[in-house]
Amino acid sequence: MTLTEGLLETRNWNKRLQEQVEAYEAAILERKLMKKDLVRLAGYRVKKGDNYWKVAKRHQIDIDTIVGANPYLPDLFARLNQRILLLNKKGVLHRVERGETVASILDRYNKAMASPRGHLTRAQLEAFNDFRVWGDVREGDWLFVPNVVPQQLCEEMSDAYALTEIFVYPLAQWGKYSSFMGFRSHPIKGGRQFHNGVDIKVPSGSRVCSARSGRVVEAGWKGGYGNVVVIRHTVTNPRGRPETYETLYGHNREVLVKAGAQVKQGQIIAYSGSTGMSTGPHLHFTIWKNGKIIDPLKFLWR
Repeated sequence: MTLTEGLLETRNWNKRLQEQVEAYEAAILERKLMKKDLVRLAGYRVKKGDNYWKVAKRHQIDIDTIVGANPYLPDLFARLNQRILLLNKKGVLHRVERGETVASILDRYNKAMASPRGHLTRAQLEAFNDFRVWGDVREGDWLFVPNVVPQQLCEEMSDAYALTEIFVYPLAQWGKYSSFMGFRSHPIKGGRQFHNGVDIKVPSGSRVCSARSGRVVEAGWKGGYGNVVVIRHTVTNPRGRPETYETLYGHNREVLVKAGAQVKQGQIIAYSGSTGMSTGPHLHFTIWKNGKIIDPLKFLWR
């Protein structure tokens, strides 16, 4: 594809997204049940330097809320001048499907709800939506559902969400991403080299946790990685077939497990440090799927 063809494709892609958001917004305005004094919906145009995480933080919402207000989004790439919808509260918009009732909507979100978010009740829906006229909801109505993970997604975004269920964050505390997967100038040796994972900056001694249950296949010194733990995981894909993943946790100050040990998801396996070829305390985290390196942010973006 030439540069001109690429620009035309991008322009056509943005136009299709724009047409979708206009039709979507018109449908919401026609049949919305949200209480306008509590739930507000506003348009936002993506600016230079924006990404969805920055936009969410600036508006005191989260990435789930952006996706939940824009279920037509095919990916998480914020395109310059693209118009999206923003809610003023954390939650999602839900279009009532054929046969759905308030009770079935509650059941749908509660089954998908992560336990720390609590249990969604009818009273919570009634606090933000007005369906007293009919006593229930009708197909085509739009509701605001607070503090949930979106369930109405396009196929591409549904696949992206499915990946976030495979691994949890590999540290007991949040850190700052200091380097991403891809080619970069090596911080010690210099020159352009491929970085096969992400670096997460945290204080030395931070608790490193297994991102999923599995078996430790390496534990100890591994060249430039310093003290590492490598864990093998078996994951059943949506088609019912087993897939092999491996996760590597590098530059640790101290390793707490041995090769051959079975570990549980979230178990502390090491304390972070700056061993090996490192410029300061951080965790290096790599993921392989069936022997192929995969960008960890495909799994950790939420």
